[in-house]
Amino acid sequence: MTTIPNVTAGADVLESWGDAVANEVNRRQGVVLAADVSKSASSWSDITGLTAAVLNGRAYGFKACLVWEASSTSGGIRIGFDGPTANLKAMVRYTGETSETAFVNEWHTAYDTASGVATVDAASTPRIVLLEGRIVPTADGTFALRYYRNTTGSATVQKGSWLEVIADA
Repeated sequence: MTTIPNVTAGADVLESWGDAVANEVNRRQGVVLAADVSKSASSWSDITGLTAAVLNGRAYGFKACLVWEASSTSGGIRIGFDGPTANLKAMVRYTGETSETAFVNEWHTAYDTASGVATVDAASTPRIVLLEGRIVPTADGTFALRYYRNTTGSATVQKGSWLEVIADA
C-alpha cells in the first residue's frame, strides 16, 4: 500500500502526490454483475462480467460474493476460477445445499476443480457463495470467476454479485 500524505492548506499539490493517489486507486479492480447469467449445461464457463486483468509477477488478493439460485432442488452450482498460469489459493463457501445457513467449504489450488453443491434446499430461492483468496500469475491475462450447473435444471448467478481484486503495491 502506498502512503498518501495529506496536503496542507495553502500548499501546492505536487505531481508526485497525484501519482501516489492514481497508483493506489489503480491497485483495485471492482466489478458488479449487471444482469443475471444462467446456464442449463454441465460445463465450465466464465461468469460474464466478473473478470479482472492480472499481470505476471504481481500478487493479487480477491474477494467475491455471488448470489445464486437453482431452478430445481435436484440442481446446484459449482464456482471455480480461470486465468493465466498462476499460483492460486482460495476458500469458497456455499450456502443452500441443506439450508440457507448450512455451509459447504472448499479449498482451491487449481482452476475448475470445484465440487460445489449438488442439490439445493429450495428451488428458485437465492443463496450465497463467498470467495476469498490469492493469485500470483506467471503470465499476463484475465482472471475470471466461472460457474458450472451441477446435476439438473438451470443455475443462475444474479445481478449485483461482485468481484474485487487488489494488487500488491
